[in-house]
Amino acid sequence: MNRFLKILWYAIVALASIFVIILVALFVLLSVKANSCGEDSDSVMFARGLSQDRLSKLYYDVERFSLDSNTPYFGLNRDESGLFPEPFSDIEAELVRPKQENIMLNGCFDHYVFLRFHGFESNKEYYPKRQIVLSWGEHDNAGSEVIWSEQ
Repeated sequence: MNRFLKILWYAIVALASIFVIILVALFVLLSVKANSCGEDSDSVMFARGLSQDRLSKLYYDVERFSLDSNTPYFGLNRDESGLFPEPFSDIEAELVRPKQENIMLNGCFDHYVFLRFHGFESNKEYYPKRQIVLSWGEHDNAGSEVIWSEQ
């Protein structure tokens, strides 16, 4: 009988643990802010709202940082207050990656909102025009548009 009670106790503890893990997982999943990376997302609206002067400056700043040997390949780091270094502190982004010629404005599991920079020396063969291309979504809902082009 003692052995039976011991096994029963372990079974109850195991089931209770599984129940708690499921509750925590559900809480985390339901409390995470629902990100959107479609054309109607805040990130796309933010990018479209940048002035042509700001986009021009952004293009040349990203190009300058892409050529700097001190710029990390995987992107710039935020400071203690969560901002990227100047001149990118006003950009609402997840990642600023000059060496990869892009800024990720938002990430939604497996699709993203990107600003892609064309016409750098490193990609001029494929993208000869100096442009910033905004892209969003995935598969059937994916889209892109040129939001800045050098005149």
